[in-house]
Amino acid sequence: MERFIILHGEINRELVNEFWDEVESFVLTHPPSLDPLTVLFASRGGDAQCGEDLIARMQALGRPWIAKIYRAASAAAEIALSAPKRQIVAHGEFKFHLGRLAVEAQLAALTGTPGREQTTANADGRRMLLALIERNAPGLPKEKLQELLSTSWLGLSPSECLEYGIVHEIV
Repeated sequence: MERFIILHGEINRELVNEFWDEVESFVLTHPPSLDPLTVLFASRGGDAQCGEDLIARMQALGRPWIAKIYRAASAAAEIALSAPKRQIVAHGEFKFHLGRLAVEAQLAALTGTPGREQTTANADGRRMLLALIERNAPGLPKEKLQELLSTSWLGLSPSECLEYGIVHEIV
């Protein structure tokens, strides 16, 4: 029997904490020998820093988990991409988005030189996303990666996600 937790809505500190409470409850009540935890994604993203925090927590969990994607964009796409096993539904949506990284860079260009913290956060966030893509989506063509870097958005169909190795199966 599949056991799942839904990650939906805007990724923010409150949502991450509520989601993590559910994960901890799951871990306490389900031995690792049972089916892995499935996380259903229905999120357009949100705060990248909160997403990065959740990725670190899920990796430290040390248990298998599956990302089942209905909608994953921006920070939610990064979290889903960090899962050891990834699925997308036939009508699912998957979108990389550089989010705050692109917006803050544009604002900095309009208003002058960005502060050191902002520049470091932008660079770190971009590096983390690109490392996730390199590690977990090695089949993503260079032209698609260039599209992401030049437009800050990259939407992929379920069949493209499968072809590029972003997901392991369409369900």
